This record gives sequence, C-alpha cells and structure tokens, in this order.
Amino acid sequence: MYHISISNFKIIEKFNMYKKSSVALAIASLMLFGCGGSDSSNDSQSTQTYQSESTSSLTDYIDVRMSFNNPWKETIGHSYLGVDFEPTSLGLGDKDQFSIGAANLSENESLTSWENGADFVIYYHKGGQNYVIHSNASFFEEEDEGTIFSKDLGGVWSYKKSVSGQTPERSLILRVNRNFSIEGNISSEELEIVNELKRILKSINLSTPMKAYAVHDKDNLDTAPDGGFSQKVDGKIDDNPNDYTGTEQWVDISSVQLSLSPQ
Repeated sequence: MYHISISNFKIIEKFNMYKKSSVALAIASLMLFGCGGSDSSNDSQSTQTYQSESTSSLTDYIDVRMSFNNPWKETIGHSYLGVDFEPTSLGLGDKDQFSIGAANLSENESLTSWENGADFVIYYHKGGQNYVIHSNASFFEEEDEGTIFSKDLGGVWSYKKSVSGQTPERSLILRVNRNFSIEGNISSEELEIVNELKRILKSINLSTPMKAYAVHDKDNLDTAPDGGFSQKVDGKIDDNPNDYTGTEQWVDISSVQLSLSPQ
C-alpha cells in the first residue's frame, strides 16, 4: 500500500507550501486539442479546449466547472485548482479528505497552459495515510513513494464564450474519470484503495457538499464558498463577487458548477 511520507515525498512537501489544509498534486504534459463553434446570429463564439483527446472522450465522468471573473494567466506558474468534497457525505470520517485538482509542481515556472501542462490528481487522506493518484511519472524518481499512475484519470478543459469582442463566460473545468484504470502492477492492498476511490467517485451527486479553490503562488487564494462546504441540489455555488482582495485577479472565482456525465 502506498503510504506517502511527508518527510521524503517532495511532491507533498512542495504542495504544503501552498495549502496548509491539503496535500497533493504533481505535473505532466499532455497533448492539446481543441474544438470550437460560432453563432453568427448573435455575434457570439464559444471555444472548448481539452487537455487530451482521451479527456474529451470520457463517458463516465464528473465535471467541476470553475468560472472566473478575469482571464487566467497564459502559463500556470506555481498555481493550482482544487475541489474538496465533504468527507462524511462520502461515507468517510470527518478527519478524512477526498479532493481532485490540477497544478504545476515542476521546476519550470513558465510551464504552459492548464489545458496542456497541468497534471490531474486525486488526493485521498484516510486514517492518517495519504494517497495520490496522478497521470504521469516523468517528474518522479524511482525512489519516490506514493506514486500510483493512471493515464485516463482525467484532465483540465476550458470553455470561453465571446460576444461582440467581450468574454462574459470563461471557465476551467476539472474532469475526473469515475472508472479510471491503473498503469503498471499494483498490490492487492493498493487495488483496495483504487476500488474505494472509484466507489467514492460513483457516490458523488449534485447535492454532495464541496468547496473549490484557486491559488496563485501561496499568497493569492479564492474559495467558493467563502466558509465551509456548500450543498446545493443543483450542484452550483455562486461565489461572493466582493470576496477577493488579493493582487492576482485571475483567481477570483465567480461560480462553481458540478455536473455528471449522461447515464
């Protein structure tokens, strides 16, 4: 079983610099492909860009759409996006944690866009142990602990809508595969963790309480909602428009929408 040691797992050590209450996330490079369309009747155009073809072709997934008031930066830098789900609603203890997210934890501060540069991650804390599943091994050394890999775990995709030269809608969407596969051989104990994570993903619905956050470096943070977890029957959280007072305006979240793939 992968027991991630905070003292020797450099991914977690670096991530703790940015978020005291969470651990996790790594980095990968995936192929970029996009699709777009326009509607000349109202002079509007929408563009969707996916992290990879496999991300866009998933059929059993959860999307968490994070909409922003301002354009995000062209490069990720030391930023991350994440969503925590309220643990007791998932059948976990109140001190456990289940999160999904995307980040840049490489040494390259100029890493390219969210759609083709961010590693997508599941972070799971249970019973004092930490588990991380992510999509690429290229930034890890053989001695790194806690490295469970999945090429079809999910990814980030973006949506932008332009009307008469303005962009009233801009979103980064975290898409997680509820039936992800594992790369390489794993033990029976590790398989139990993977199956437990799949059970948790299957249990998430539109009324599951959640909390989303966008962070630039470690000093610029916006969360939605502002307080604890928010539970909505339609899966949507509208953030307070006046809650962010930092210097990196792109992290200012306007709303978060949870949605499920058609079944």
